[in-house]
Amino acid sequence: MDSLDWEAVRCADVSKIADTIRERGMNNVLAERIQEFLNRLVREHGCIDLEWLRDLPPDTAKDYLLSIRGLGLKSVECVRLLALQQLAFPVDTNVGRICVRLGWVPLQPLPESLQLHLLELYPVLESIQKYLWPRLCKLDQRTLYELHYQMITFGKVFCTKSKPNCNACPLRSECKHFAKRIASARLTLPAPKDKSLVSFTAPISFEKANILNMNPRPVPCLEESSQSQECTNQNDCIPIVEEPTSPEPECYETIESAIEDAFYDDPDEIR
Repeated sequence: MDSLDWEAVRCADVSKIADTIRERGMNNVLAERIQEFLNRLVREHGCIDLEWLRDLPPDTAKDYLLSIRGLGLKSVECVRLLALQQLAFPVDTNVGRICVRLGWVPLQPLPESLQLHLLELYPVLESIQKYLWPRLCKLDQRTLYELHYQMITFGKVFCTKSKPNCNACPLRSECKHFAKRIASARLTLPAPKDKSLVSFTAPISFEKANILNMNPRPVPCLEESSQSQECTNQNDCIPIVEEPTSPEPECYETIESAIEDAFYDDPDEIR
């Protein structure tokens, strides 16, 4: 049984709901949407119960969840993967940042003056999710779940938005972000007066390197293929995407705890 009386929430004054969740942020907006959805459930199904979603085909369940005001693709995929135990792969800010830095998600050629490690604007998360899913959809549900929470943890510990811990990162040898950062820092170092004397004792200081004075430009959209047309508007790009239907669900024993509950997304982390 749920520990929360959702019927009481549905009938409560919306201001009381907002006050209860005020620490979450955007509490007034969220309170109205929560109550609106609860009323919709009672109006359409006669009770507050979502167990029937488990019996729907995965794509039908996905469409229904996307129709709920306030739920985006990432939240819907979290519900499908973690609660309904369907095949899905949510892409949050951590996953998106890691995929771009490691080069798992290709970008159109960047201007010569813009290095990958200076990017402040990444492709939108939905574009990354649609690019990754056709390449991950054959994995089983347990593997998708583990990949999801491992990447979130990796993004919190190593591949942070600012000042990533590249020196301790186990993937730095494969990271395009780290390679660009090293190359750019070396180019800005003054040449030694005596070329025969090269000191390797002084560590390279990325923060002091004169590489942050460049104005970052908006990043182009994802590549569709080698013959893809150039985007006419960088702020309104339409990326790829092959978006196949979800495979039939398979039964795998899954850890029920949701890793999403342990972290709060920074809405400005990838913008």
